[in-house]
Amino acid sequence: MLSSLGTPTQSAVFEYLNQQKVPQVFPYSGAAKWGADPLGHPWTIDFLPDYVTEGEAFGHYIQQNLKGKKIGILRQNDDFGRDVVAGLKKVLGDKGSADNPIVDEEVYETTDADVAGQITNLKARGAEILYLPAIPKFVGLALRDAAQQDWHPVAISDVSNDPVLNDLAGGKQNTEGLVTDIYFRQLNDPDPAIQEVRDFLARVDPGQQMSNFAIIGYLQGETYAEACKRAGVNLTRQSFMQALETFQGFRLPQLLPGITISTSKTDQRAIKCIVIAIFHDGLS
Repeated sequence: MLSSLGTPTQSAVFEYLNQQKVPQVFPYSGAAKWGADPLGHPWTIDFLPDYVTEGEAFGHYIQQNLKGKKIGILRQNDDFGRDVVAGLKKVLGDKGSADNPIVDEEVYETTDADVAGQITNLKARGAEILYLPAIPKFVGLALRDAAQQDWHPVAISDVSNDPVLNDLAGGKQNTEGLVTDIYFRQLNDPDPAIQEVRDFLARVDPGQQMSNFAIIGYLQGETYAEACKRAGVNLTRQSFMQALETFQGFRLPQLLPGITISTSKTDQRAIKCIVIAIFHDGLS
């Protein structure tokens, strides 16, 4: 199972795949659970930076750059939303800090049609920072609704750093200044490594639009292919997992400078570093 999407969907098969000894490789989710128990769940190995780490990074960013502002949270009602908020609270405290108190915490379900009511509540509580552990659809809805209510907080979100967010939010004017995080070169980067991804897409799937999500997929595909090579000609589930545990400081040119892939039998989190980025003119 390679790069399967979603925290709730991968949580549903997490135990089963490990019981059946089926490699659960690079779930497209940063849930902390994937790397929390490597000995008890040896058939799962993560790729993305985990959500708790991201939450901690945003907590430090708020401390250093947004001192004095009140925090309002709108999170997804599952492990994803809880993990990112847990990271934030690990730095600032359960109720925020004296300098950055948490004034409200709202939730949404992925089946909800909108989040206008939650945005109204957060605005009414005086939040000046809108913290969004949410998937792109709901980050876009939140930013759009905030703009429609003439509310302009500092918005922070971790998994929505792709230009597709501009359309979801009702235009790039509503994403301007969004604080996010990255660990790979973005689609507007002139580096030859990004042109390599463009050339690959043009060759194998000409109808596919270039995006940051495509770059992540390319990174995961390259790492997967390298693991197959390391497993050798006698490829089995066991030899494949063992190969996935041998990456130490592995570099791919699409990763940002200084960020590498490292794994072991007791470390199933491939990427552990992130860089804070800001949306400007529709791009992070």
